[in-house]
Amino acid sequence: MSALEDGTDADRIRDAVTLAKNMRNNGVSRETIAIRLANRGFKPQAVEEVLRQVPREEPVNIIVGNGSTNGGRMILVAVGAMISLMGLFFVVGNRTGAAPTVPFFGFTFMVIGGVIMNAGRS
Repeated sequence: MSALEDGTDADRIRDAVTLAKNMRNNGVSRETIAIRLANRGFKPQAVEEVLRQVPREEPVNIIVGNGSTNGGRMILVAVGAMISLMGLFFVVGNRTGAAPTVPFFGFTFMVIGGVIMNAGRS
């Protein structure tokens, strides 16, 4: 019987697979994942079951990758963040009365900034 077929450990294995995939997407090596799972009390057979479901290839990181489109994407994220921060300033100004503007002006800026940031991330 494999470690995944055992009903008592199925939830624990499923959680470990999710954790391992998230760690892998954040750039953690498969060896480090195996060590961390072993430190959490997983048997070698269970660690192998989890690692079978984790991708072998390195995750693509668009922020520090070598692609030619990264500069434009980073600029979009930065511009979107600045527009969102301006929107937050307008929201606070409207709520406190320190810098009154048109109603929902700040929320509109925050939404537009979020859309621009999302365009830079995708």
